[in-house]
Amino acid sequence: MMTEPITLLVLIAALVSALNPYTIGVLILLCSVVYGGDRSSRHVLGLGLIYALTLFTTSVIGGVVLLYVLSLMPTIAADYLTLGIGILIVCAGLLEVKDFLWHGQGLSVGMPNLAARNIKVLTKNHPGLFSAAVLGMFVAVVGATGGSAPYFATIAALQNHFDATGLGLLTLYSGISVLPLLILLILVVNGVRVSTLQRWREETKGNMRLGVGLLLITLGWILILITSGVINLG
Repeated sequence: MMTEPITLLVLIAALVSALNPYTIGVLILLCSVVYGGDRSSRHVLGLGLIYALTLFTTSVIGGVVLLYVLSLMPTIAADYLTLGIGILIVCAGLLEVKDFLWHGQGLSVGMPNLAARNIKVLTKNHPGLFSAAVLGMFVAVVGATGGSAPYFATIAALQNHFDATGLGLLTLYSGISVLPLLILLILVVNGVRVSTLQRWREETKGNMRLGVGLLLITLGWILILITSGVINLG
């Protein structure tokens, strides 16, 4: 039976993932390109749903594969791997906070330049359903530092739970992660201008980074404490 600390960790990880400004930015870019091609709201809704659904599906399938691989590893090796992931997540959180306080100075987290260029290629020329699906898979696999950290934290926390409960929490994580995308999509097809969402994203990106950073630090420490036995999972 899954205990409260690991469930709390998965929920925190899902919240961090949901606040990821990069996946939200890709959806806004996708909507902008489609509307720029004089497509209907119905077309925007279809592409947005395909993008979100592919993100969700890729996250679940990838998680199942990773959980299976971890279940085959010796316990001591999996624990060291989890501890390392926890330390990296704390570092990623500190970088997010640094970006909020001193943006553009020193080492930063964000979407790799190559990934950003590929996303622009996939969204140009009025993308169809296939392009939206490829875009969803690409963003799910490549991600950004702030986006992939909570995902790997979830996988690491569930390393000993390759069962129905563990898979259920993985599905819950993936569902919460794409929930903001669905909310934004509903707003767009109901008349909210894409430019309004773009402005909102720019205005809130700093605060989102700060929130993500603090949550990542918390998430990393919970993972470290679980692995070291300070938090007892029972």
